[in-house]
Amino acid sequence: MSISKKILGAGLVVLAACNSSDKPMTTETGLKYRMYTSNEGIKPQIGDYISLNIIHKTVKDSVIFSTYENGGAVEFQMTEPGFDGDLIEGLAMMATGDSATFWVSADSMFKGGTMPEFLKAGDEIKYEVKIESVMTQEEYELAKQEEMEKTKEVYAQEIEKYASENGLDVQQTTSGLYYVITQEGEGSFPETGQTVSVHYTGKLIDGKVFDSSVDRGQPIDFPLGVGQVIPGWDEGIALLKKGSKGTLIIPPYLAYGESGAGNIIPPNAILVFDVELVDIQEGV
Repeated sequence: MSISKKILGAGLVVLAACNSSDKPMTTETGLKYRMYTSNEGIKPQIGDYISLNIIHKTVKDSVIFSTYENGGAVEFQMTEPGFDGDLIEGLAMMATGDSATFWVSADSMFKGGTMPEFLKAGDEIKYEVKIESVMTQEEYELAKQEEMEKTKEVYAQEIEKYASENGLDVQQTTSGLYYVITQEGEGSFPETGQTVSVHYTGKLIDGKVFDSSVDRGQPIDFPLGVGQVIPGWDEGIALLKKGSKGTLIIPPYLAYGESGAGNIIPPNAILVFDVELVDIQEGV
């Protein structure tokens, strides 16, 4: 899928100062464009990551979506153009700080596919773009790793505060999961692939209970370590012997992350589970 179709599908848009007196130029592949600035910085290559603000407009200049009004700049990895006149061809001509407008053929973008209702054959899709940054894949991954480490530290401080206020002598795993064994079982530890039966009560750190198998009177069964539950559960339940009880305090990146879970668990929520490993069975 071309980058321009991805941007159209996501409703992304870019803002650039418009100078209608400048006649647009056209590349050999048919991409029409107008450049407003041209910096001497490094231009993105295939595999690089770019951050950009973008405004997506209809042929009649109606704004469909603008990153300026919907969360700010977006990031994506540069790929090969998907068709002649693809938007990505224009992005490859820009450096950090550059702004431009591009007109992409709707017929080319949606050739062989379904065109949105607001477009018709022969229309051009207008993108006003400003490049905020360009990073190699290595630079991008390093930046994300540093960002994650900072995020982990913030959640660690919140969890440690919660544990202290609630008198929990917690231990921390390398992933950032916190746990405490409140009752040591006499059975074995479960292994990946075995089906475990677990009683639990889940709550937010403000104490609000959002789910409880105890209240239902029926433990939950699931195969351990195969991704059928959140990562914090796969890791945490493996730390319990059969018959053990404990508390798992799970940071968002080992739970439901930025999305949360419906109207029950908010985005970026730290979750607390009081758990009991009731039984272990062979097989999935």
